[in-house]
Amino acid sequence: MYHLDTLKEEWETDCVIDRDRLDESSIRTANLHQKYLNVLTDYRLRLFKLEKEYLEMKGLRSRYYMGQLTKDELSEKSWQQYQYKTPLKSELERLLETDDLLLAILDRQSYIKICFEYTEEIMKSLRERNWQIRNAIEFIKFQAGA
Repeated sequence: MYHLDTLKEEWETDCVIDRDRLDESSIRTANLHQKYLNVLTDYRLRLFKLEKEYLEMKGLRSRYYMGQLTKDELSEKSWQQYQYKTPLKSELERLLETDDLLLAILDRQSYIKICFEYTEEIMKSLRERNWQIRNAIEFIKFQAGA
């Protein structure tokens, strides 16, 4: 899976349409489409996994704050027993919103979402690429007086 900076660098190279080789650029579009479709699919799968991870951790952290985890579960996660009174439902939501473990998952999820959206924009550009090549060919014909 690409990091965002790598994805940007790749697209900066791949988006170039060689005016002198429009035929090759047109053929290359299918390869680029496949490349970025794979990247988009990888990001989509990663988002699903992170959403699942978030929901699982939210459930676990809810049980933690409610004091419902066993000693084995606490030791498995290397967590200390929650030492405060059992929170009310509204207090529990506030605790979960500021929980460091949940926020870390949300940070990763946000990053992957940005990469996903960037790749979606690349795919939109690739769908328009053949029109751009066609317009370039028409312009060259116009300049030649045809």
